[in-house]
Amino acid sequence: MFSAERSCWFVRKVVYWRAVASTAWAVLLLPPTTALFVVLSRFSLFHPIQWISECLSLFTSTSAMFSFILLCGVLVVVGLFNLEYYTVTPTIACSKIALLAQLLHPRQFVHSLVHCVMGVIVTWCCAITIGPRYQNIASPCFLDDGSPQLCLNEYHLILVLLGACVGYSYSLSGLMHNMNYVPFHAVQQYKYLRFKGTLPLVVKCSAIQALYFTRNYLAVYYFLGYIPRSWICNTLGLQINSSLHPLDSIAGLLDLPMLYHLWISGTFLLLTWCTTFPWNPCSESKPTSVFPKSSLVSSP
Repeated sequence: MFSAERSCWFVRKVVYWRAVASTAWAVLLLPPTTALFVVLSRFSLFHPIQWISECLSLFTSTSAMFSFILLCGVLVVVGLFNLEYYTVTPTIACSKIALLAQLLHPRQFVHSLVHCVMGVIVTWCCAITIGPRYQNIASPCFLDDGSPQLCLNEYHLILVLLGACVGYSYSLSGLMHNMNYVPFHAVQQYKYLRFKGTLPLVVKCSAIQALYFTRNYLAVYYFLGYIPRSWICNTLGLQINSSLHPLDSIAGLLDLPMLYHLWISGTFLLLTWCTTFPWNPCSESKPTSVFPKSSLVSSP
């Protein structure tokens, strides 16, 4: 990552400090971010009193506290895991073949795999938070002959798998846009004001990226959603609820509340992860074509 002699002090005193400080910022921002996610995910225009009472009861529930502790652990793991990938020299692929080689590198595979697993944990916590429709992988149902059975709750499945897709897309996007590059600013003071000023841009960027990632995920789920659904049913011995539209169909994907919950969960995931970086990737990262040439040449 860095040369041993010339950059040892830099790694120890600057990059490590930035990573620890940004991870601490992410953990400090997690309570208000989670509270906002709970309020927006359970929003009900026609039942405001019930909406407020459900939110207040959820804040003090055991499941919410467990999910919050789990989310804190995810932020710490993501923040410290990405520390190994930070660099002061941007890596720019000279051709599409070179970019493909970077994408298929075992180091990048491990990075993508870890983010997939962490994304699944985050969206599982989102499923617990949103409510009964997404809470459990199995739900009671009745077969055609009237006998009670346990059926697959595909709403839970599609939300949890969203975390894997967003985590993988996030990892690939970070590689292609050099999000592991640590920049230096000429003015290093008033860092709190800089962070506070760029926070709305992080929220906007996370919402837009989540919209695109969710669109791509639904397109993949439309064609390949039957694979994880069949595997989960065979592994857990669950049935398919024939009274509901499968979510890998046009009628199933046109469920507006489900689309809203997928988008807001993806936004929550990206927003919490963006704050773990030692810089603001959404507002400070630049396309590879605009990096100054001097930054690509190491000093003798």
